[in-house]
Amino acid sequence: MVGLLMTFGRFDSRQVDMMQATPPLGALFTTQSQIVLIAFGRQYAIDRSEITGLSRYRSAFRTGLLIEHQVSTLPKTLVFYTRQFAETRQALVELGYSVDV
Repeated sequence: MVGLLMTFGRFDSRQVDMMQATPPLGALFTTQSQIVLIAFGRQYAIDRSEITGLSRYRSAFRTGLLIEHQVSTLPKTLVFYTRQFAETRQALVELGYSVDV
């Protein structure tokens, strides 16, 4: 598939009330039209038109990709932690996404 970004890392699903769950390793797949996160055997697919923001998310010990979107059936924000944030960001930019740092 042309324009595919695949990376592995930890995944947090942040609920509106700020409750967090951290599954084991997850995967991030990205094309020019969609971002898909896979964790705990669940798939979170977000069409590009439903993404409202992509940015760097920093916690005390980790860095991740914060994905904000308009999909009502998913948690409002999704954070994908990766040790290769710079490479992940660059690949997203090459696919035409804007990622704030």
